[in-house]
Amino acid sequence: MTQESFKRRPPVKLNSLRANGIIYSELRNGLDRGFQQPGGIIQAIDEKSGNELWLQQVYQTAYTNEERDVQDVYIKKMEFGPQNNSILITTERYQKYKLDLITKSVEILNKDLKQ
Repeated sequence: MTQESFKRRPPVKLNSLRANGIIYSELRNGLDRGFQQPGGIIQAIDEKSGNELWLQQVYQTAYTNEERDVQDVYIKKMEFGPQNNSILITTERYQKYKLDLITKSVEILNKDLKQ
């Protein structure tokens, strides 16, 4: 095996969501912004001004002593919930969460991991 084969594949390209003049997307450089992990953070951006409105960490990645980058978990899918008041989030490990866009609270919808 080459050293390249031990590296993590890049996360899937994730489309942003848009509603009521706000763009919702995953912040993929969370470490650069003071978070303890690169993914799993939703950012809301004003569509007109481009200004960031808020950031919300959806889940926490549990790291072991292995290389951190291969343990990083990113969001695989995002879609609006009913009435566009929430975002339903699925991670690369098939964990599911609901982010309430009004309160910014996060609900765990399942804890099961698909191996």
